[in-house]
Amino acid sequence: MTTGPHAQLLGELGFTIEEPKAEWHAQEGGARSDFVFASYENLTELTAETTFILSQDNEGAQAFADDPVLANVPSVVNKQVYGLGKNSFRIDFYSATEIADGILQNFGNA
Repeated sequence: MTTGPHAQLLGELGFTIEEPKAEWHAQEGGARSDFVFASYENLTELTAETTFILSQDNEGAQAFADDPVLANVPSVVNKQVYGLGKNSFRIDFYSATEIADGILQNFGNA
């Protein structure tokens, strides 16, 4: 599942993408090779140290971090939940630049 445009962009920016479990695919019509539509209850199984939220800035991503059901997810415990930007639902020049700028803002001094 690391073949989608978001995974490719984040990989090029130095992140390792968590491989989703096959049963995470909640979309009717079967699994896609580039994207996972995971159901809410599967989010508790995330193991990555960082979580990026599509279509949200950092303020919007805070709802994920504040969700008591997700309190034990490693990225929530470590306070490493970030929005990829309001336009990150697609990857074009504008949104890719927005994502890269956000990564630089959040991780530039790492």
